[in-house]
Amino acid sequence: MAPTSSSNILVSVVLFLVVPSVISDHLRGTTAPFSAMRPDPSLLKWDRVPTPGNMSDGTLTVHLDPDDPESPEMKLRVKMLFSKRQPAPMGPMLMHCGGPGSGTECMETHARISGFDLDGESYDIWSISQRGIAGSEPSMKCSGAKLPPLGKDKYDISDFTDCPCAHADGTPLTFDRGTEIDPDDEEQVVNLLNHMKLRSKRCYEWDKMQLKGAKGKTYNFWEWSGTQLLAYDIDTMRQAVGGEKLSIFGASYGTMVGSVYATVFPQNTQRVVLNGNVPPFPEKSTWAIGAAGGMQQAVAKLLYNCGRNSTCSMKEPETEFSEILSSIRSDKGLTAPTASGKPFRLTVGLLVGVLATLLGDNSGAGWVSAIDVLSGLSPRQLDETKRTAAVVAVLNSACHALNNHTWYTYGTCIGTGQLAEDDDMPSTDAFIEMNAIFGQDSAGRWTVEDVVHQWRAINAEYGTVGSVAYIAQMSALFNWPTVPTPVAPMGNPTVPALIVGNLYDPPTRYEWSQKMHEAFPSGSLMTWQGVGHCMLDTGGKSFDPQAIKKCFDKVLSYFKTGKLPPNGFVCRETQPLPVLIQDRSFESRVEYSTDKEPLTI
Repeated sequence: MAPTSSSNILVSVVLFLVVPSVISDHLRGTTAPFSAMRPDPSLLKWDRVPTPGNMSDGTLTVHLDPDDPESPEMKLRVKMLFSKRQPAPMGPMLMHCGGPGSGTECMETHARISGFDLDGESYDIWSISQRGIAGSEPSMKCSGAKLPPLGKDKYDISDFTDCPCAHADGTPLTFDRGTEIDPDDEEQVVNLLNHMKLRSKRCYEWDKMQLKGAKGKTYNFWEWSGTQLLAYDIDTMRQAVGGEKLSIFGASYGTMVGSVYATVFPQNTQRVVLNGNVPPFPEKSTWAIGAAGGMQQAVAKLLYNCGRNSTCSMKEPETEFSEILSSIRSDKGLTAPTASGKPFRLTVGLLVGVLATLLGDNSGAGWVSAIDVLSGLSPRQLDETKRTAAVVAVLNSACHALNNHTWYTYGTCIGTGQLAEDDDMPSTDAFIEMNAIFGQDSAGRWTVEDVVHQWRAINAEYGTVGSVAYIAQMSALFNWPTVPTPVAPMGNPTVPALIVGNLYDPPTRYEWSQKMHEAFPSGSLMTWQGVGHCMLDTGGKSFDPQAIKKCFDKVLSYFKTGKLPPNGFVCRETQPLPVLIQDRSFESRVEYSTDKEPLTI
């Protein structure tokens, strides 16, 4: 052994004292010697050299199991809008637009139009395509579906795809808040639940989801896809860019992302806005029951608003809505002709699911379209062409895949939810990402009999409309094949989160925002009297743009100054919700036609 000099001893002492400190800082999540301009290269690489005031895409490297360095590496796509001042004075801000399904486009779409960039010099604003979503591999969605050739008497799901995570043949179409069945018919409910079970095993065993670790160990990706792991990935990003703390704006499911992060890493959390909230104590049935309540409230508001407005095309909206449901269920039904000329029936579940999509629009345009659809379907509509066109509009919105209106072309309702594969139409909903992540995050294991027992109670309490939303959600979650890794009950008494809720939000009921505020008691609850899903300033594209801007300015002020609005502050409407096309300055209508071209909402 060579002799040791005094200088070598000094270097060794310095390394002993300094290097472990840097390493432990990185692992603990305190300030690391990196920045957004010069991130930790072992964690984050930008696609191009970043410059202040511009955007860049990049790849974040994480381990599938954060506690197992031999687990497979995951490459997650991220995008950042860099502050004009570097380092950004207020550090990084995550924007998550929900879904699950949104990705890096969230920041690009909303950062500037909604004003999150403030003066352009405050935050480095970024978004992430989380595990399995929006470009991060392995993708949860199926791919490779094809339109089958014409000529068969009957078509089913397997004619379009052989993906293991597609639904089994005979499964009625199910999407976020809709399903092809009649939710009041127990036999149809049981049939849907039994068919949904058939997908579980083969989807779980899908070969592309079996990942190999460094020593050959196999990991099933579905078991490693939940929101708790996303929180770890987000904190890895914070470390990679040297952020001492992280601010978050989360909308819809993004409120779960933000609240879980603030629960797991409160010491690393700066300012948090949770807009359109999920339940802070999730369980599989909690999602479904909340969906029932949110949808019931939204439709009740729609009919109430119509009834109090003399210009509404439905003169007795509540009575007419009941008459529409009765017409759909009658022997004759409400139908539209397919390409072969055969009548295709509209179902109650499809109608309610399409209404859910329309009422989720927070500009007010979808609410006008919902009235257009219902007035067209009403038995009091004497123009048969308009009634048929309204049926076509609903079917086109739900029954499409591969940019084809399958009900019309193939005489069967095949949709993106059955194929677990999106197309390019506005109402596309592969639904698999929500199934997987909520199924992983939420405790609860249910039999068909268990679900049916609860469905009876939901049907009695929330009626037909609520039952559709309940069974759409619960059928997707009750038998999801993974062992849950539930998130802890969300909340922290020291994180001053700003909670924002809409009174009439179909996907995320207002009660959930109230409960989220209970989970973050040092913050404030702000209520928007308006409608639709979440409260966002979309650059004036709203039925009440001045009220929205005034309300959203309080969100931006909080991000800028840290000052919360008074707890319980209510953003009041200043304009009535429109019911007619001439009442609005935006474009959205049911297009009526008697030809064979697709009709759209």
